[in-house]
Amino acid sequence: MMETDAVIQTLARDPKVKGPPTTVWLAICLVTALAYSVLAILIIAGARSDFAAQAPWVAVKAGLSLLFALAAAPLLLRLSRPGQTAGPWPPVLGVLLVGCVMTVAGSLASTAEGERIAAFTGGGFPVCAIVIPTLAAPSAAALFLWLRKQAPTQPMMAGMAAGILSGATAAMAYALTCPVDSAAFVAMWYPAAITICAALGALAGKFALRW
Repeated sequence: MMETDAVIQTLARDPKVKGPPTTVWLAICLVTALAYSVLAILIIAGARSDFAAQAPWVAVKAGLSLLFALAAAPLLLRLSRPGQTAGPWPPVLGVLLVGCVMTVAGSLASTAEGERIAAFTGGGFPVCAIVIPTLAAPSAAALFLWLRKQAPTQPMMAGMAAGILSGATAAMAYALTCPVDSAAFVAMWYPAAITICAALGALAGKFALRW
């Protein structure tokens, strides 16, 4: 019986076992996930009433989420293949998080002391920390089904990447209805929600993606 390392090397070398183009299937999953998320948000909550007037802020929130998605997609693609390393993408995600922390700090520092709590929380509980992971769950399930057809050899990392990608996709859709435009709120709670998705994805990957 072949050792696990030998099997991984064989899978990595042999193009016959790779199946359909992984990039194509991942793109299909992402387009479907984004369409589902947008449709779900519009049906359940609808677009914010002042959407036209606040479109630049909607774009900022969606753009921040898109940056996480653009870093997570190539990471997930790499980790779906046997014997691949994570490459430069974890540091890229780290830089994004550090940038968000700096934005939160700078925004709060320039906000009047009496207004900081409202700017940080949006004036209430940051529901996006719950809504985004909930909205991301079906997309994450689809990505996990796709990963099960691949050969990830780092199941927790692959699950984490799937969580980030599904969370970022959900966050892009949630930006359509989110009424809070404070820079501190956006830079704190959107990445926090995506991080929750990453943690849940890593935990699920440990069990669902192991060989």
